[in-house]
Amino acid sequence: MGHRICRVTFACSTAGRSQRALAGSIGAFDLTANELNAALKYGPQFGLALVTDLGSAHPKVFYLWDAARWFGENRLVREPLVWGVRLGPAVI
Repeated sequence: MGHRICRVTFACSTAGRSQRALAGSIGAFDLTANELNAALKYGPQFGLALVTDLGSAHPKVFYLWDAARWFGENRLVREPLVWGVRLGPAVI
């Protein structure tokens, strides 16, 4: 089965163009809970398309396949930006 692009995200980058340099140059990007679940479920078939240099005449697109592996190798680090909060059953 071929790759599926499940997510396109826009990021600012000023560093080199290799995947290693790209990973070090993009400070952070958003990934929803559903996208994280898809990354974990589909593994190498899940890809992130990171678009950089948006202000230039030649934006660049870098593909990061198998984000779940990157999480496992600690090359991507997850941290909550916003917590979803709901009332518990004792309140409802």
